[in-house]
Amino acid sequence: MAIRSIAGFVEPGALTAALNWYRALDLHGRMGGVVTMPTLFVWGTEDLAIGEAAAVNTASHVRGPYVFERRQGTSPWLLDETPIWIATRLRQHLESVRGSAR
Repeated sequence: MAIRSIAGFVEPGALTAALNWYRALDLHGRMGGVVTMPTLFVWGTEDLAIGEAAAVNTASHVRGPYVFERRQGTSPWLLDETPIWIATRLRQHLESVRGSAR
């Protein structure tokens, strides 16, 4: 993780908010609903927190337009490791689904 990412956690309330996000996760497989919005899921193959099976199976919870992209050799910190690729991919995705979320 980049130092600038860690530095943000010293802001008042930031660490608590981040931890609460993880505390709120349902780790027993019960999902709160189905995603109907256009979704782009980019996953780094070196992500130790979200395994490949979990990443791939996310598609079963999405009913809207869905794209899954596996990024070989990257960790969960894709924005730090491949910012240009992420920005390009996100722009392409948003252009491809323009108007479908209305």
